[in-house]
Amino acid sequence: MKYLNKTTASILIFVISLIVYIITLAPGLMFTDNGELAGVCVTFGVAHPTGYPLFTILGHLWSLIPFPFSKIYSLNLFSAILVSLANYVFFHIIYNIINYLNQKAQLLNLSQQKKDKANLKNNRKQENFSLNEGQITLTAMSVALMFAFARTIWEQATYLEVYSLQIFIFNLIIWSFIKSAIERNLQQRYLILTALFIALGLANHLTVILVLPALVISYFIITQKVNIPLKNKILFLLLLGIIALFGFSLYIVLIIRSSAEPLFNWGGVSRGFEKFWYHISGKQYQVWMFSGESIARNLKRLIEIIPWQVAWIGLAFTIWGIIYTIKNWFMLFIFLLCIVVFCILYSMNYSINDIDSYFSAAFIGILLFTGIGIFATVKYLKQYYPIVFLFPILSLGLNFTANNNSQNELVPEYTKILIENARPNALIISRQWDFWIPAFWYMQKIEGYRSDVVLIEKELIRRTWFLNQLKHWYPDVCKPCEKQTEIYLKYLEMFERDELKSKNNIIGIQKSFENLINCYIDSNFNKRPIYITADIYAEDEKGGNKDLAIANQYYKIPEGLALRLEKSDSNHVISIDNINLSKFIESYQYYRKSGNTNFLIEGIKDAVLQCLVQQIGFYCQTHNQLQTAISAVNLAISLDPENKKLRSIKYNLEKLQSSK
Repeated sequence: MKYLNKTTASILIFVISLIVYIITLAPGLMFTDNGELAGVCVTFGVAHPTGYPLFTILGHLWSLIPFPFSKIYSLNLFSAILVSLANYVFFHIIYNIINYLNQKAQLLNLSQQKKDKANLKNNRKQENFSLNEGQITLTAMSVALMFAFARTIWEQATYLEVYSLQIFIFNLIIWSFIKSAIERNLQQRYLILTALFIALGLANHLTVILVLPALVISYFIITQKVNIPLKNKILFLLLLGIIALFGFSLYIVLIIRSSAEPLFNWGGVSRGFEKFWYHISGKQYQVWMFSGESIARNLKRLIEIIPWQVAWIGLAFTIWGIIYTIKNWFMLFIFLLCIVVFCILYSMNYSINDIDSYFSAAFIGILLFTGIGIFATVKYLKQYYPIVFLFPILSLGLNFTANNNSQNELVPEYTKILIENARPNALIISRQWDFWIPAFWYMQKIEGYRSDVVLIEKELIRRTWFLNQLKHWYPDVCKPCEKQTEIYLKYLEMFERDELKSKNNIIGIQKSFENLINCYIDSNFNKRPIYITADIYAEDEKGGNKDLAIANQYYKIPEGLALRLEKSDSNHVISIDNINLSKFIESYQYYRKSGNTNFLIEGIKDAVLQCLVQQIGFYCQTHNQLQTAISAVNLAISLDPENKKLRSIKYNLEKLQSSK
């Protein structure tokens, strides 16, 4: 009988997953770092820490291909292809594992048959608890598709993100190491290949170190029965380590590109080794590491999302797979367990909102256990083995809506509404990084959209490199504030070197920070309309400083989704005629009706509601423009029709209007 061979099967995995990813691909810009990474790829710039040189190089080369669609769509497609390649490799991983375990099962069957024959029990019908080649291939295909449609893995394929490449590299490392454990005669070659893949991983995202404990421990397990002195094993490991460290050499590209002053030059790493190390070590993010309050929150999140990776019913097979692996391939159990545990321990201590992708390595290990559990079940129920395709079908159905970003227009629409309601030559100060700031910079610097607008990200002013970036982008805005910049930079340099110890210095840096932003406002007030977004006064995560001294001499007049600064509070007629939310509402309602919103989708929706109700509605109520207030609340209700509080506000406004 002719079976589907594994080469054809792996290509099918790539093609099927890529088709689904294209169907669910984001058409344009997305939340958080998407716009920044896209800008970096197009301009061959330097990305946010830790720099991701390999991703940047590959992304830039990809951006040079003249596709018949937008650059941002082509870059989102780049991520889809990377994750599809990861699925291709995952198929080979699970195929090799199942094939190895199946061979062990066949040897066990043969041994049992010999025992039975020796004991004169040959009249009993022998059960063959193993799979044939075709059954192995189809089982591996089903598990690989289950991986492809796991919620977090799939998400990385719908828009440009560095984790699409990292998942691919994780799988390459796992594949080559498992091959080294199976093919003993080629063990050293595969281990060297593993080290090369680690080098690639280090050149992309430093979380590759999470697999190193698993590799070292498992290496000693697979070589314990080999007559090699311990000293030689350690020397070989050191050789592999040296090969892997070559991955760091690619970070030199960041210095070279930074010195050329590209449009996107995060970190300014060409300013010296100190700034280079500050950037690639991710030092600015270390304040989010090992904070006690993050552990419980991230653990809760992990428990919430694990079932969606294995189609819920896969949880039972995950447990069975763990048990089966302990009994039948202990080295593999230790290897996968270490990957899962070290990834979870690291990620749980990282205090960020978009933590899901940091668990990707753990999900790879969990899904491999799940695949082993499925194999360990179907080999006893071979007549029902086609049921294995129930798992990817369930994953596809359960996770489709949550990952269908083909309908996601929230970020570009929010950006356009905010910017198109800003007057010519506007200067905008905001801290809404997650919602629109990187998207606007991409639209402005790459697509030429509203080149007249100056956008300053308030929180990035707390970094020395960003002050240079602002001078490069908006020199006329920064020039009048050179003195304030110089004073602030002295404190900021101390802060980045961890030398800001005294109370006077802490007070000084905050005061000079506020003075610099106020200088941007005051010195440009007569030249440009100045806008802020209300979030610049929001509390930080610890309920700390609200920066209330910023623009505290000005009245805040709602205009679109921002607040225009004025010196007088009189004669400002508010209009919402240019706030066209139709596409934004359509996009949001798609997710709301399916129950598949997340903190970013809800956050950007709440930002719009705040502008309509708390800014426009309240201002109009207190300035005798009740009809506009009611219209603004009606617009808010059309966005969030189930919000009873909004209907109550509308009722009170209408009651107030009728009483006049």
